[in-house]
Amino acid sequence: MQIVVFTSPRADVRVRGIYLKSTQLTGSLPPALGALSDLEVLDVAGNQLTGRIPPELGALSKLQGLLLWDNQLTGEIPRELSALTELRQLFLARNQLAGPIPPELGDLANLEDLLLGDNQLTGGIPTELGALARLTFLYLGGNRLSGSIPPELGTLADLTVLDLGDNQLVGGIPAEVGTLTRLQILDLRNNQLDGKIPPWLGNLTRLEELDLAYNQFTGGIPPELAQLTELQALDLEGNQLTGNVPAGLADLPNLQTLSLRGNQLSGAATMRKNARFYLEHVQRAT
Repeated sequence: MQIVVFTSPRADVRVRGIYLKSTQLTGSLPPALGALSDLEVLDVAGNQLTGRIPPELGALSKLQGLLLWDNQLTGEIPRELSALTELRQLFLARNQLAGPIPPELGDLANLEDLLLGDNQLTGGIPTELGALARLTFLYLGGNRLSGSIPPELGTLADLTVLDLGDNQLVGGIPAEVGTLTRLQILDLRNNQLDGKIPPWLGNLTRLEELDLAYNQFTGGIPPELAQLTELQALDLEGNQLTGNVPAGLADLPNLQTLSLRGNQLSGAATMRKNARFYLEHVQRAT
């Protein structure tokens, strides 16, 4: 089944929503969708759509939700999408999109959820994304992004999920991330980040998942991480960490998974029996 757009001669016919998620759609997105001037939601996620995202979609001035994730779309993200000033959700994840993230997406002042993960995007993370003051969910993981983490992301005060994992990012974690006190998930796994794990991560007291695995972090595990009482999963596997495992980690009331494999740690704390912990390659003091 393919998408076909018909234009009605009746002025009172207004299409406000297209909901065709997981309906086995094939073919490409018709550029004629851009003529549906009253459209507020376009949801064609979970199909088999191919081809490029039509730049004509940038004409949908009332659009609030553009959900194209989990298809087989190719090409670059059209810069014309930056004209969608009412947009709240932009879901383009799990496609085959390539090229850079358009800096113009920083103009989407009402955007709350930006999901571009699991594509083939390259280049750096645009500093302009720091202007998305209402953003709560930023998912850029699973691409080929390079460069450093922009300090400007620290201005996203409402952010609850920051997922930059599985890219080629370098450098340290900017101190500005420490101001994101509403963060619940911070995923930076499988990059080339280095330096020491910042003690100020212990100030992000709403964190439930902290994943720094498979980077190049050195030094010890900050004891301040024991302040993360909401933490359920902590993954520091595959770094170059040394020293003792802070005893306070054993007292975290909600911690279910702790992975420390592939480091040079010693003095592992005694962990609760009902938790699943992975402490291989931890050298226990005798």
